[in-house]
Amino acid sequence: MEVAGRDGVSEQGFAPGSMLSAPFKTPLSEMGKLSTVFYRTKWELGYRVIGPSSWPRRIKGRLSFERWVLSNVSGWPGYLVQRLGVGAPFSATVGGTEFRVRNVAERVEFTRILRESFGRPPFAETVLGENSGIFNFGFAGKSLSFPYSGDRYGTRTVLQEFFLKEPYAELDVVDKDVIDVGSSIGDTPIYFALKGARRVISFEPYPATFQKAKSNIEANGLGDRVVLLNEGAGRSGWMRLTREPRNLWANAVPSSEGQEVRFNSLNEIITRFGIETAVLKYHGEGSEYEFFGGTSHEDLAHFPQISLKYHYGATPIVRKLKSAGFEITRKWDLHFSCNRSSSSPRYEAGMITAKRIAV
Repeated sequence: MEVAGRDGVSEQGFAPGSMLSAPFKTPLSEMGKLSTVFYRTKWELGYRVIGPSSWPRRIKGRLSFERWVLSNVSGWPGYLVQRLGVGAPFSATVGGTEFRVRNVAERVEFTRILRESFGRPPFAETVLGENSGIFNFGFAGKSLSFPYSGDRYGTRTVLQEFFLKEPYAELDVVDKDVIDVGSSIGDTPIYFALKGARRVISFEPYPATFQKAKSNIEANGLGDRVVLLNEGAGRSGWMRLTREPRNLWANAVPSSEGQEVRFNSLNEIITRFGIETAVLKYHGEGSEYEFFGGTSHEDLAHFPQISLKYHYGATPIVRKLKSAGFEITRKWDLHFSCNRSSSSPRYEAGMITAKRIAV
């Protein structure tokens, strides 16, 4: 794996630009008090209506469990009869194991076993110590492992997001170069490599997260397909970042202490790596507006397929992509939320997949 940094081979011929001392600009970064209250109320109510703990989600989960029982439990009619209050004994088979249930206490225990089988986590987990361990799972015919240390929730969330939900499944990356902005712990470069990408050029600005990505890519045997850079994108220049971000998906905010990290425009990336045609994936935690806003149509033409996450509304990016000859093939909101730590109280996140219209 080629690992590039300020003193690495990737810096040859690059004249360092200005120091970036301001966060990336996002839409509606300046809002009045009434607007702030309105958006926070709107998104927090929305989160309660469709969020993970909302009644609709709970009902949906309950129905999913019932459907699973009908499909996976041999002898489910007897189980149903007991749940309705009739104490008739019954036998049931789950996963090749036969159970004999004769009373309420045994039914409660049987229900616990069913729920554990139904909700079995997709990742096998080996606990090494307090909040330290390894997630193991299979993907695309390969066994993968991702250690966590102090970020169990974040690591699991990232792995579920990209390996289970597969938001980039619509991209055809076989035998193609992929520009991957926002690699986090190495999940997306590993994903694209296993999906058949010829080369993944991956950017992760935060030093500590970059080191985790480097370790994960090497440990999973995919270093020969990935060029990993401790850099970011958005606008050209250098930004001093804290070495330890507050989480695995922190947006780039200048710090008075830390490490100077290079940030790139799309034109710099194209020139630096000799990109003719590639797939672009962008997950920049708010820097996407400056990145796409400052990119020419000619530079975008190098990327027939683009997938990106937006954080403060899709309108300016959709407008830019359409004007550059792209068709929006998918656009969907990810969730309702309110990002109180952002420079904008309006947090409207989602994803866009766009493909260039053939001419």
